[in-house]
Amino acid sequence: MSCRVFHAVRAEEERPGLPDAAVIATLLEERDVQRACQAWLLALPTVAWAQWQNQHETVFGARDGDIVKYRSVRDKLGLMGADAAPCAAGFVNTARTGPVAVDFPAGGGTAGEFVDFRGRAIGAVGMGGPDRGRGGRYLVLGPGQAPPEGIGWDFLVRSPTFNLALTFRIARPTRPSGSG
Repeated sequence: MSCRVFHAVRAEEERPGLPDAAVIATLLEERDVQRACQAWLLALPTVAWAQWQNQHETVFGARDGDIVKYRSVRDKLGLMGADAAPCAAGFVNTARTGPVAVDFPAGGGTAGEFVDFRGRAIGAVGMGGPDRGRGGRYLVLGPGQAPPEGIGWDFLVRSPTFNLALTFRIARPTRPSGSG
């Protein structure tokens, strides 16, 4: 076993190759700025989703599970730019509601997803989901929640956040038969 002996160096002594006190102070300040920027960046999705949920509740009077339709380009301006496809969204706070069953209809060319409040898709529905456009019942659980007794479900979605959104749109507009 070998052992190294280190000698204490006074702060005022020159230490070749090592940063001086001014450089160390600058590096620590830079580290603090970087950490603050990272915290801000990590908070952006949560703040954006929370504000959208707040607008659903205060402007539209929507409650947990209510769906708001966005029909015009102006309605969707902050959501997806100049997209003309109809879309809709709803929010649920599973801390208030407990587990939520969502019956998604078959057909219609719709697609959507459940999104947690960090902005991550946690489950797809409709054409891109496990129901493949055939519809089904999705049971959505918040953190630490278990499926309730007596409720049947086809697909289970576990959210890492209590608040989540269901967003969907008509992916393939259907035309009445005989129309060109």
